Amino acid sequence: MDGIVAILGFWLCILTLIVRKPIMKIIEQKQMNGGDATKLEERCQKLEACVSDVSGELIRVAKELDEIRSSSDFSYKLLLQQQTNLVAASTRAQAEKNSAAIAAGGNEEPLLLTTMAPQPEDFGKLTNDHTVRFERTLAGTPAQVWKHFTESNLLAQWLAEGKIETQFGGEVSLNFAPGRNPAGADCNGPVSGLVSRAEPGKSLCLSWNDESAGITSLLSIDFSEEGDSTKVVLTHSRLPQDRIHHFMACWHTFLDTLSANIRNITPPEFNKRFREVIQVYLILVATVLAANPALAESASNTYKIVTTEKSRLMTKYDNLWRDVDTKQREMDTLKRNNPPDANKELDYLDKQLKDKYRDIKEVEYEIKDLDAAVR
Repeated sequence: MDGIVAILGFWLCILTLIVRKPIMKIIEQKQMNGGDATKLEERCQKLEACVSDVSGELIRVAKELDEIRSSSDFSYKLLLQQQTNLVAASTRAQAEKNSAAIAAGGNEEPLLLTTMAPQPEDFGKLTNDHTVRFERTLAGTPAQVWKHFTESNLLAQWLAEGKIETQFGGEVSLNFAPGRNPAGADCNGPVSGLVSRAEPGKSLCLSWNDESAGITSLLSIDFSEEGDSTKVVLTHSRLPQDRIHHFMACWHTFLDTLSANIRNITPPEFNKRFREVIQVYLILVATVLAANPALAESASNTYKIVTTEKSRLMTKYDNLWRDVDTKQREMDTLKRNNPPDANKELDYLDKQLKDKYRDIKEVEYEIKDLDAAVR
């Protein structure tokens, strides 16, 4: 039953996780500008209460469904069947909540109402406990889109510097920028591999080996013509369960960057987009693992994924506060000694402190959202 409850509550968690931050930013901005955010807060509280009521109803329905479960894989099939409808319902709820924020006097349009916001249909899916799948429709013919996956100068603009040799046995060598390696935030080693299939404009398969992270996996990309555009299906398999959510968030962000580049528009900033989607994928992976009775020790797998991500966030949080203490001590020393260029250096340190406090706030949101998602 716990698996079904988690499934039916999944997209409500997405609603809370994704919409909360832009709404809170509007409230904070209005408070800093001396505006009255009371009406906005009251409206948001009412909407949150409504979401809570719906969640309670879903739990009641889940209990009834559990009573009539007739096969061991019922809950997993239920997830696949309900996913599309829940995404649509979540999108409508997001739009309503954002509209309420604007009507209450928000000075900026919330992120989810912009064309570059994460879109529900762009989120990847788990096909099993070690394989992820993304489907994107990109502008251009299959031959044109193929070049973005195989030509070094184009690869460097959205994925990583390096090369993918497009013949059987061709070499794969990719060097990711710091913080952008799908294997993990602390894994910046190169990815190597060999090409096992390369049909220009049709399909590309290769091994994906990250020695620094100890990950050996397989990547396949299929291209098919769809009107004036190209449908791209990216499948990454043999992934470790405790890093699947990180791979999914990275691939989501990489593909958003690629889509923007092809359309000649400014792509979303990588770390910002990654933070927007990582919690969604964390919940998705946890609920799928918990919902599939065929997976051994699913509860412990879910717990491991959640605790690993929270441990990473707590470490990041502690490091940020240590950086703040260091910067503050530097500022205090400058004020005491008052060297000739003290004002310039103080301004620089003050800016760094503000950036650190902003990052701390973001991590606090992520930790709270993670705690709420697993209650």
